[in-house]
Amino acid sequence: MDVENGASMAGYADLRRTIAVLLDDILQRLVKLENKVDYIVVNGSAASTTSGTSGNPVPLTTNKRTRK
Repeated sequence: MDVENGASMAGYADLRRTIAVLLDDILQRLVKLENKVDYIVVNGSAASTTSGTSGNPVPLTTNKRTRK
């Protein structure tokens, strides 16, 4: 019975690592998508302004995620 519990715990740890890797990948993709949207929004806003006083466009959000 003790061997089965150990195998179960190892499987659980593997599952947790797999989920963590998948979530990390999803988060990276979302950050890339967010950066692309910010770029489009900023460039679209800069292109549609008629006054020359708008200055340099800056991203609306920053990448707050840090790598460990």
